[in-house]
Amino acid sequence: MDKVTSADGTPIAFDRLGDGPPIIVVAPALCDRAFGQMGQDPRRLIARHLPAGRHHVLPGQHHLVPPEVLVPVVTRFLDG
Repeated sequence: MDKVTSADGTPIAFDRLGDGPPIIVVAPALCDRAFGQMGQDPRRLIARHLPAGRHHVLPGQHHLVPPEVLVPVVTRFLDG
């Protein structure tokens, strides 16, 4: 996690992932990454705008997906 300071002195923490064009995703306070904004799922919006982007849900899973569930899905994704 990196940090910057805004003009008014507020610290802002952020994560930088990958090396492609920047995409900024802002989650509202007190929300986790499963939040929706005005009825739209931001993960689906991001996937729609990425080259070859796909959104995939693992039923019954949350942030800590067991390797035995995640590995087959990632393998299929990477194999195309």
